[in-house]
Amino acid sequence: MLCCLPTVCTVRCQKFLISRVGEDWIFLILLGLVMALVSWVMDFCIAVCQQAQKWMYGGLDSNVFLQYVAWVTYPVVLITFSAGFTQILAPQAVGMAHTKA
Repeated sequence: MLCCLPTVCTVRCQKFLISRVGEDWIFLILLGLVMALVSWVMDFCIAVCQQAQKWMYGGLDSNVFLQYVAWVTYPVVLITFSAGFTQILAPQAVGMAHTKA
């Protein structure tokens, strides 16, 4: 009887949530939480990339040309990576958008 208690409690909680909240709302809440987490991770990664670019730019303070090359090359590399990743993931998404007449 003791080993069945968590299973019974889980089933009761599940039935309560579905009856009170509704099945669709649970999935929408989970979708919102996942999207908030993805957004936070993207913001964090962007901040890290921006700090890396500033660090690289600051390390080359003795040569203006190298600062320019570092400042321009870093975003170009990131853009090229994102375009290549999109080409691998969804080839139909790369290029000009076509509209139907």
